[in-house]
Amino acid sequence: MATLPMHLCLAPFVTTTDSTVVISLLTNSSVSQVWLRAEPNNEEYLVTMHGQRDGRLSVPERANQLSWWRAELPLNPASDRNLYSFKYLRQAAPSDHGKNQHPQLQWLSQAGISYHPPARMHQFRYFSETNSKLSAPPNWLREQVLYQIFPDRFCNGDDMLTPQNAEYDYQEKPIQRKQWGERIDTKRASWEFFGGDLPGIEQQLDYLQSLGVTGLSLNPIFTSPSSHKYNPDSYDEVDPHLGGNRAFASLCQALQQRKMKLILDAVVNHTSNNHPWFNRWGQYPTNGAYLCQSSPFREFYNFCSQEPQSYVSWQGHSALPVLNYHSKRLQDLIYRTPDSALRRWFSPPYQIDSWRLDVAQMIGRGSGAQDNLQIVSEIHDAIRQSNADACLIGEHWCDASEWLQHGAEDGVMNYFGFTLPLWAFLCGRDVAGVSTQIDAATFEQWLAITREQNSFDHQLCQMNLLSGTDTPRFISLCHGNDALIKQGIQLLFTYPGMPTLLYGDEQGLEGDNARESRRCFPWHQVSCEPELSLSKRYRSHSPWFSVYQWFIALRQQHRTLRHGAYLPLYAQGDGFAFMRISADGSFISAINRHPQQPVMLRLSLSPLFVSGEVRCLITEQSFAINNGELFIELPPAGQRLLKCGISQLLQKQSTT
Repeated sequence: MATLPMHLCLAPFVTTTDSTVVISLLTNSSVSQVWLRAEPNNEEYLVTMHGQRDGRLSVPERANQLSWWRAELPLNPASDRNLYSFKYLRQAAPSDHGKNQHPQLQWLSQAGISYHPPARMHQFRYFSETNSKLSAPPNWLREQVLYQIFPDRFCNGDDMLTPQNAEYDYQEKPIQRKQWGERIDTKRASWEFFGGDLPGIEQQLDYLQSLGVTGLSLNPIFTSPSSHKYNPDSYDEVDPHLGGNRAFASLCQALQQRKMKLILDAVVNHTSNNHPWFNRWGQYPTNGAYLCQSSPFREFYNFCSQEPQSYVSWQGHSALPVLNYHSKRLQDLIYRTPDSALRRWFSPPYQIDSWRLDVAQMIGRGSGAQDNLQIVSEIHDAIRQSNADACLIGEHWCDASEWLQHGAEDGVMNYFGFTLPLWAFLCGRDVAGVSTQIDAATFEQWLAITREQNSFDHQLCQMNLLSGTDTPRFISLCHGNDALIKQGIQLLFTYPGMPTLLYGDEQGLEGDNARESRRCFPWHQVSCEPELSLSKRYRSHSPWFSVYQWFIALRQQHRTLRHGAYLPLYAQGDGFAFMRISADGSFISAINRHPQQPVMLRLSLSPLFVSGEVRCLITEQSFAINNGELFIELPPAGQRLLKCGISQLLQKQSTT
């Protein structure tokens, strides 16, 4: 419900001029005094909040028993990140004997109302500058709908690039070429090549734009003996079987012409054991770390003894020796110099937009990810030197708030804060495939953990996904239950963050595990009518194409779904509902997962909405708001997406 006191990290609650930042708090008449609590020098600093009228400080404005309290935020001179919360006195209700109680001292932070000062991690944040270490993520990030592509399985654009059977050995076994769409052998998946390449991606940009995609997130593309390429042999060359540097430059330029963004996958925690620095198999003339103790690259890796087999590998996989960032030379080659592995690709003719950092939390000095936060922060700062608008997205399966709070990353693959709780609520399983069952209240509590610890700006830039190339497909997790699949898609496009599709989600691709989820894109079920407009040009035998297309278009049409604040409205049993709201408009997203029983929602929208009418964009039904309450019956396995219009309360304050 819309609870008071209320503060949202957007206008009219936060307003700026060239020199000041004014923070507002909305309360009811039970609040008698308010202080804005800031920490401009890492010490509590209280500013008395007042009403603001005609530029002069006076008593709070009162209308319908509501009060707007305002104060100027004292900015931190040492940092662009400014923490704040609210301290206030609330008049207690009279006792049963009619006696007045003492006022209650309370605080408001991102974690809600408390009777004690909030922890730093839970405070609101205002970023006074951009493009610095502790700045907000680049503005372009929150605008995106991303599409994750496993290059070998998306589209074959040049059959001459595809490796042939037994063209070379990988881990002493010959690779295998397979026909497009042939079933994956999960025991030999890394040795199997289907022929997808970068020219194929470029040839299908019309298709992706017709779907509504605005940015691509590519799995690794650099030279590697495997089909997944998470074991790089090089950071300088795009794999020739994907088209090499020339094809990559062509793809980059085509994306830029279409104003589409590109995120590459940085695998810098480990290399292939065939990398020239390591040279396990003696394929290169260089003195690699494995074969030569005096190798200049020995310091790039972690050896537990003088024995060559004593090297530290990622998760015990001998093919993936872990890099050791104690080495300054390694730091120079990976990120510190302008021509380093992670910075050269920001230059023409490529000019990529961002990196996704593979196993981000594991990168470090020595073994055991020593000084991980420092190294990741240095990587973030280094790429900003090459492109002030660049961003770094970390792969994390656990809570990543520490990296976001310290400005080490701009966003993360939001498994912990979106994917895993959604799987538990809708699919009844956890990350390890163990059966679980949580109710809507637990679902909301889990989602809130990430929201409460991260700035509103960072919340809008999390990479939300239903499934990825390292997970089962969401459609398979739902066991073909169309109602649950539709509910998941609605949450993907209405919850704060960047919706991210795994290639083929919109075509109903299935996969019970990570390797099977990397199936070939089913181009046979897509037809094209070139004479039609781009949005109508492509048709699919899968019903999911039009569903995704509709939700993407809705998100692109309404700024609130990209920038709006989140308000929880209902989380009980099988029913779940929330509002996205801004001065531009508002939406209510509601689902009922129960397959047989309806759920009656009683939603309290006051004081944002007292009366009026809302319309469901899915069913075209209309519902009335009376005295600040909205009643909606969700049918079994039903969902509603309600357009509520503009809150007159916010609109009035935005114009004052």
